[in-house]
Amino acid sequence: MILEELKNYLRTDSNEDDPLIERLAEIADSYIRNSVSNYDEKMKNSDFVKLSDMAKLAIVAELYENRNDTKQQDYSFTIRSIIEQLKWSY
Repeated sequence: MILEELKNYLRTDSNEDDPLIERLAEIADSYIRNSVSNYDEKMKNSDFVKLSDMAKLAIVAELYENRNDTKQQDYSFTIRSIIEQLKWSY
């Protein structure tokens, strides 16, 4: 996923946060890879790729928008639901 896609989803034009957004994308990718067994094999399925990309966008957005929160919280229901679908539907 390219930086411009992420910035478009986040609705940000500034280049100031580019390093942060790229790092959050790496974290999101790692989270998904570690949550889904046979991830590389499943990435051959175009529907899986689309859903995985949506999960990545949602995780990056949640981390980006809540980066100043002081309390720890779990990912949203939407993200958890998508991850479960990635685990079991493909």
